[in-house]
This record gives sequence, C-alpha cells and structure tokens, in this order.
Amino acid sequence: SHGALRAGLDVVAELASQCMSPHEVSVLPEVLGALLRLLAQMTASGPAIRFRKNCVAAICSTVIGLALHADPGQVQELDRAVLGLLEVQTQELVEDIDIDIAKMTLESLGRLILVRPTWHQHLRNCNAEAIFSQRIRSSRAHRRLLKYAFWASAALAGLPFVCHELHLQLRSQDTVDAAFCAIIDILDDDLEGDWVLRESERCDQQVVPSVLR
Repeated sequence: SHGALRAGLDVVAELASQCMSPHEVSVLPEVLGALLRLLAQMTASGPAIRFRKNCVAAICSTVIGLALHADPGQVQELDRAVLGLLEVQTQELVEDIDIDIAKMTLESLGRLILVRPTWHQHLRNCNAEAIFSQRIRSSRAHRRLLKYAFWASAALAGLPFVCHELHLQLRSQDTVDAAFCAIIDILDDDLEGDWVLRESERCDQQVVPSVLR
C-alpha cells in the first residue's frame, strides 16, 4: 500500500545514515539500488509520484551511510546516486517539491564533501563547482534554497568561491545574506554544530577584505 511505502521510505531516511556495523553497511548498496529504481518509476502520471520527496530523502540518507565507508568507484550504486544528486541541481524549480528536493540534495552533497576527502575531490572532478554556481543563480527567488546552495558551495570550494559569487551579485540582498552566512560558517572558530565548515578553504585574513571588494 502507499502508506506502507511512505513509512518504509521514512524509516530508511531516518536510519540509513547511522549504519555502522559491517553487516548493516553491507546491505546498503542493495537498498540504494532499489531506491534508485523506485525513483525512476515515479513518473508524473504514476500514483507514487507524491512520495518522490520521501524517496529522495531515503536516497540521501543511504548515500551518506555508504560514503562513510566507501570511496568513489567502489560501489556502483553509490556513484550513480551521487551523480543523480548533482543532476538535481541542474533541473528547473517548477513546483514546491522541486525546491524541497533541491535543498535536500544540496545538504547531502555538502555532507558528502565533509565526511570523506575522496568524495570532495570526486565532486570537483564532476564539475560540481560550476553546477553549484548555476544553482545559486537559479535560486535567487528562493531565499532558503539559496542558503543551502551557498553552504554546499562553501563546503566544496571554500571562501574564495563564496566571495566570487558574492561579488557577482552584490545587488541581491538575499544573495548577500546567504553568502555571509556561509562565510561565518567557514571563519567563526567558536561555532559548533552540523553546519560548521571549519575545514573548508580559507583566505589569508589580510586578504579577506580585498576578496570582498
């Protein structure tokens, strides 16, 4: 039933990223493969389309659960899923669900960058910087999404990238706000929490003012 489908997806979304034991991790590729197939079947004409957001949430959680234990190229399903998360950022924002999914996948990509250095480099190789820049430009009408886009970009490319994007869009108040939120996440060593980007690339402190000009 649709109720059981939604409940199952929500359980995966809640638990998959927390898998730690070898047995739990060993089943994640199969789970991820099933989720990717399910998502592909969720067409606009199908009754399960309303669970697309739940399915993407389950995929995002499973990606993080696997990425903690696997490098790029080691798990085919994981590589496919990560490319899918990137592809989401190139899609148009037609409905509210598209915005929600874009936010969810941006957060997942940012987490992926933070949990394992090999994925950071892999995303760079997949042109993620240009894709994130594109998403920033397409998100100017969606303030919350814009903050996610800047945060993921900061995780990927650090302060120089954020300042470059800020410089290009100084006339947009929401863009300035989102950029400075990301800059604070990078520079404020007193911050604690899941959103801190202490390890992201910085500039020399003496250079920061000139970068912001």
